[in-house]
Amino acid sequence: MARTAVATHAGRTARERILNSALAVFAERGYAGSSLHAIAKRAGLSRPGLLHHFPDKMSLLLAVLQQHDESTDSFVDDLTLPELLARVVATTERNLVSREVIRLAHVCALATGEGAEVAARWSRRRMAQMRADYVALGLRARERGEISADVDIDTIVALIIAAFIGLEHQWLLDESFDMVSAMRAFMAMVSADLGIASLS
Repeated sequence: MARTAVATHAGRTARERILNSALAVFAERGYAGSSLHAIAKRAGLSRPGLLHHFPDKMSLLLAVLQQHDESTDSFVDDLTLPELLARVVATTERNLVSREVIRLAHVCALATGEGAEVAARWSRRRMAQMRADYVALGLRARERGEISADVDIDTIVALIIAAFIGLEHQWLLDESFDMVSAMRAFMAMVSADLGIASLS
């Protein structure tokens, strides 16, 4: 029994190392430029050792993307509009420790060649879910009277998503770029435009 528990733990540890290594390699090289050999080497495993957990590169990419989805907060909470805008800033700040995940998301959005459709489909689904969650929250805010009825929620959401993508892109190009302060300033402008309390 103890031996089985040790083996199970070792298997989980190896799988976690593989996923972390795959994330780093995919983010650096893209899917087509990555190899199972490079991922296994970074994880400190042999190629057969990696294949024991993942039968091919595509299944490994899907596992990396799924792991990211499972660790991402849902925006379906019944937040007020000021809470939503504050959440956007907090998410931007949290992403500072997820540089490889953010890079992978950007690489997937523009992927070409081998594996491109899987990566691009994941990126589109991620974007569509974010848009749907934000719009739903905006509609609830309008129903509660937090914003006026003539506010174009779809346009506001499109601008927030564009700010997310654009600020992340600048940060990926230059790590010294302060995307958190920039997002906080943008959210303050959105707050002022909507006529709601400024973010603290």
